[in-house]
Amino acid sequence: MRRTRYVLLAAAASAVPLAAAQADEPSAPATPQAIVEYYEGPAKEFDKDLSAATKKATRALKSKLKKKPKKPAIVFDIDDTLESTYRCAKGKNFDRREITICQARTDQDPIKPVWRLLKAAQKRKVKIILITGRPQGFAKATRDQLRRDGLRGKYTLVLKGNSDNRDAKTYKTEARRKLQRSRKLKILVNIGDQRSDIDGAASGTRVKVPNPMYFTP
Repeated sequence: MRRTRYVLLAAAASAVPLAAAQADEPSAPATPQAIVEYYEGPAKEFDKDLSAATKKATRALKSKLKKKPKKPAIVFDIDDTLESTYRCAKGKNFDRREITICQARTDQDPIKPVWRLLKAAQKRKVKIILITGRPQGFAKATRDQLRRDGLRGKYTLVLKGNSDNRDAKTYKTEARRKLQRSRKLKILVNIGDQRSDIDGAASGTRVKVPNPMYFTP
C-alpha cells in the first residue's frame, strides 16, 4: 500500500511541471521554426506575453493619471508594436530584408491589444506620440495605414530623417527629450517591441511587447 502511494505521488509531482511549463520568448532573431511555435503553438505564448505587456502598460498609465499630471503623453513604436509584420514575414521565411519590405509596403496587421491601449489613452485625454524608425519618405503611407487601422484625432508622428545615421536608441531618446522640452509633455508610458525603443531618458514606464523575429540595436 505504501509503495503504491509513493508511486502515485511521484507521478503527480512529475506531471505538474509539464503542465505548467511555458517556453520563454525566443531570443531575436530566432529560427523560423521557433518563431512560428511561439506565435502559433498550443501554449499561445505570444498572446500571453503580449497580454501581460499591455496589462502592465495599462496599469501604469491609470496609476500615473491619478496624480493628475499636466500634459500627459504616451509613446508608441509602430512596427511590431502597433502593426504586426508576422503574417507577411512568415511568407518570406522571416528574412530580415523581406521583413523591411513588408513594413515599407505596410503589409501588416493591427496588434489589437496595443491598439486598445492607444484608444484607452485617447479617451483619457493622453497625448499620443508615435516614434518610428521609418524614414520621413514613408510619412504619407504611414498616416494612411494608421487611419485605415482606426487612428482618429490628433497625434504626433516622428519619423527618422532620410540621412539620419544614429542608432535607434539614440534617435528615439533624443526625440522623446525634444518633445518633452518643446511641448512641456510628461511621458507616462513608452511601449515598443525593441529595447532600443524604450531604453534611455524620457520614457516613463518602459514596456516591451514580444518580438522574436528581429533585433534592432
